[in-house]
Amino acid sequence: MSIRLRTALFLLALALVASPGIPLKPLLALTLLNLSLRETYPFSHFPMYASFGRKTYYLYVSDENDRVLFTSKFFKQSSAKLRKTLMTELALRKMTYSKATSQQLQEVAEATLRTLTGSLSDDSVCHLKLYLVNLVIENGRIQEKNSLIGELAKPW
Repeated sequence: MSIRLRTALFLLALALVASPGIPLKPLLALTLLNLSLRETYPFSHFPMYASFGRKTYYLYVSDENDRVLFTSKFFKQSSAKLRKTLMTELALRKMTYSKATSQQLQEVAEATLRTLTGSLSDDSVCHLKLYLVNLVIENGRIQEKNSLIGELAKPW
């Protein structure tokens, strides 16, 4: 539907609703016209979030004692940025997580953790570990697999 037709229909509907004493029939006719044209703004016909994948993952950082260091609190950035940094480091090396060797993953983890060290708010932390947690739906249950990607020790 063109933007002009949408605008005209919107203005007509606004005029009908804004005017007191307007009979219900024109409003009903306009609603039926919109529905027949499949115009249901602001709702979408595209099921963007109608279903979810069967697997996903997340990353987290811990210290030498495996105490989780929340990225927003300790590094002043979101966990989504941590994930993007890891993917960028992999892309720079032209590799994927699933095909990388453990040595390559260690290098990627070190590079990713180095980006965090400049904003680390706790000076007592001398060792960082980067974990990847895979979440998979199997037999109707969520299975979790935790794996250490790599570590970085002081001096950064």
